[in-house]
This record gives sequence, C-alpha cells and structure tokens, in this order.
Amino acid sequence: MMGSRKKIVVIGLCGASFDIINKLIEEDKLPTIEELIKDGVVGLLKSEFPPITPVNWASFMTGKNPGKHGIFDYEIISRDGNKKVVDSTCIRSKTLWKILSDFNKKVGIVHVPLTYPPEKVNGFVVPGYVLSQEKTDTYPPELEEELKEKVPGFDKRWLRIKWYAPGREQAFIKSMWDITRIEEKVTLYLMKNYEWDFFISVFFFLDEVQHYLWKFYTDPSYSKDQIKDAIPRFYELLDSILHNILEEVDDNTIIMVLSDHGFGPLRKIVFINHYLWDLGLLKLKRSIPTLTRYLSSKLKSMLKLPFDYPRLLRLSLSDVDFKRTVAYSTGYVGKIYINKSLVKTEEICRVVRDYIIAKLQELKDPESGIKLVSKILKKEDLYHGSHVDEAPDLLFEMMNLSYITRGGGASGGGSIEFGFDLNTITAPPFNSQSGWHREEGFLIIKGAGIKKGVKIEKVSIRDLAPTILYLLGVPIPSDMDGRVLQEIFEC
Repeated sequence: MMGSRKKIVVIGLCGASFDIINKLIEEDKLPTIEELIKDGVVGLLKSEFPPITPVNWASFMTGKNPGKHGIFDYEIISRDGNKKVVDSTCIRSKTLWKILSDFNKKVGIVHVPLTYPPEKVNGFVVPGYVLSQEKTDTYPPELEEELKEKVPGFDKRWLRIKWYAPGREQAFIKSMWDITRIEEKVTLYLMKNYEWDFFISVFFFLDEVQHYLWKFYTDPSYSKDQIKDAIPRFYELLDSILHNILEEVDDNTIIMVLSDHGFGPLRKIVFINHYLWDLGLLKLKRSIPTLTRYLSSKLKSMLKLPFDYPRLLRLSLSDVDFKRTVAYSTGYVGKIYINKSLVKTEEICRVVRDYIIAKLQELKDPESGIKLVSKILKKEDLYHGSHVDEAPDLLFEMMNLSYITRGGGASGGGSIEFGFDLNTITAPPFNSQSGWHREEGFLIIKGAGIKKGVKIEKVSIRDLAPTILYLLGVPIPSDMDGRVLQEIFEC
C-alpha cells in the first residue's frame, strides 16, 4: 500500500463527453483540464449498462457491480409491479466513505448522487440533487444551518431551479449556471473550513443542460446564437471551477476528475409494453379505472394533444394485470421483467426469454423500417452477486441509445411505461429532451507518484473505489469487483 498521508480530491462532471472536451481543448477553451491531462493520466471510463446516473454512482461508491449493490435504475421494482424510488438506504453494500471512516479517515461528500438521506461518516455529507426529493438534509445535521448562513443561495436552492420549457431556454440556462455556481461555493467553503483526507464534489447540472439543449449544439436547424453555445460555455464554466478548486489543494493531494457517463443524441422514446401487449405477453386489467385511462389515452392521441397531461389519466404499470401478464417493461433504456409469479419454472422462463429475444430482434421503427435493437443481454451475463434476482431479466440497447424507454427522473419522478396508443411503438421524446447518456465517461488522475501524459485503457467505474482505498493505505474488501489501477503509478 502507498503512504497514508496522501489526500484525494475527486471532482465529478456528470455526463461530460470526452469528445466535446477534446474539441474544446483543441480550441484552447479548457486550459485547466488540458493541463491536468498533460500532467497526469487520462482515459475513457466504462460505465455500467445501462449508463444510468444512480447505477453508476452506486458502482463508484462501492466498487461493485449492480448485482452486489442492488441499484438497477431510479426505482426498485417488485415482481408484482410495485415501485419504490431509490435512495441511499437502498444501497446493499458499504460505501467507500463508510470504509474510509472505519479506518479513521476524514471524508467530505458533496453533491454526490444517491447520497440522500446522508449516512453518518467521519466527516460530512451534503447530498446532491439526484434522488434527494429536493431536500437539503446534511450530516451532521447542524451543517445545513451553517451552509445557509455562510453560502448565499444555499437555502432552498433546488426549489428555485427553472426547468426547461420550449421558449424558456435562456431562463433555464441561467438557472443551471446559477445552481452550479452555488455548488462551487459549497465545495470551496467546505474544502477550506473542514479537515478531510478524502473529498468528493459532483457537479450534476451539465447533465441536465445536455439533456435539453443537445439539439441546439449539434443540429444547425435548431441553431440560435446564444443557445447553440450553451453547452460549450457550460464546459468552460466547469473548467474555471476546476481551476478554483485546484487552487485550494497542495502537492500531496491526488486529483481525480471523472464523468460517470458520456452523452449523445436522443431521437425517440420506445414503448416496449405496447409491443409486449401486441405479442400477447402483457394484459391490462378489466376494470373501469384502467378502461378510463385507456380511452383517455386514445382520445388524446386522436386529438394530437401533448403527452404531458395528468398522470392519473395515463396508463401505467398499475393497470397491468399481473395475474395474466407474462412479461412487462419499466425503467430506462430497455428492460424487460418476466413475471415469476406466473412463469414459475426455470425451463419455461428460458423459453419465454428466448422468445422475447427473438421478437426484440425483429422490432423496427415504424417510420423508417430500421431494426431498433442492437444489443440484448441476459441479467446473468451482465451482473453477479446476491441481488441479481432483482435485476431485469433482459436488458437491451436500441440505436446506440438514441432510442430509449423512459424511466424515472433525477427528482424521483416515475417511469413512463405507456404512450397514447397501444398500437404505436415509438414517439418523439415527450419532455423536449434531445440528448441522452452514452456508456463511456472519462477519467483524469494527477498527483505525486502518478505518471504524466499517459493514456490508460480498459478502466471501469468500479475500479475507482479500490484505487482510492489503495492510495490512502486502507485495506480493500475482497468482495469488490474493481481493481487497483496499478498502471497509473510511476513505479
């Protein structure tokens, strides 16, 4: 193990695309990141599949795959279709900061997704926006009042966000900029005023900017002078924040900068439950409420009204008759669960799964006729551990993630399992999003004993927890799936 006097700072840039970073470095617009790359090691960072924010950060903070930590999406799905929004209490493995705390290391955890409610550590936790239910509880509890007093704008900061709506782009951009500046102030205040051996701060809202403004950045037909530059300007903002953070660390501090996933275009939403219904594998309840929602959806479709209407009038998983349903879909990207209360033997389950796989391979976009599904994975081929049974039976990718099923949101909003018309398989993104996640983020590491100007390969987000423990001289639990990145060290 390396010496225990080292400190580590991890800065997360949620959703940052290494392609965009390289482009902006070529334009001399990201001097801080450019210098970090020159003086350290850099490489692509493999996300979990699917590349969903809470899943990736759970793997980061445990060093384990989802089959061990138990987070597969924004929601936990029971076999009868009941859903629970995940939070930090749903992580079934000890986190990196709890391990460090057990070895008397002081930790500072700031704005990391999936850290609400905050757990007790040897240090402090300020949960991030993702899955916080817009609450601001901290550990220790009195830290919340201190931050309200010392950091202007901290109080009720989530509630002041102005979310995207067509025609309200400038207000959205300003709001994302303002909330990121508050994240910076919180980060710098805590770095300066508290002791720590390990400090992590995640800047989340680049992810939201790219979700909603991707088309303005990449599609000339949507070009608007100030809006088309919003994404690169946000990268420049984060680069300047990185500079300010680096001003506060000494030469004995290891710097890690990472993105938990990349980004790319989003073309369409796919309603897999419609397909399963058409195949006879999914059945709706024979009830008046379900019939009412079904007719309401049909009426909205006929009248070509916006999809964003009250949830009580939409079909959802609560309308599925699980006494007659063989398979159903919920959550992000592409997931199918086989109803084990109906399909009771492994042999029949394999037959059903093989049938669904064959049918997914036939699925086409009704408009273009192009086959949609490019990758299908069985859960046991992707995950391992004591919680694999809770995973979807099938996970699949469509058109390089430019087509997805719609899961819950960062604030805990529910999945969208059904569209207007059961005879319609695809639809434009109903919430104005034009960008979505990709499987590769990036990683930069710089500091004493770290190689300089070297590119590293085959790095997983699971590798970071064991590497951090190694750097801080703390024993690595034997059940971690990640490895120590030995190739980053000078000797």
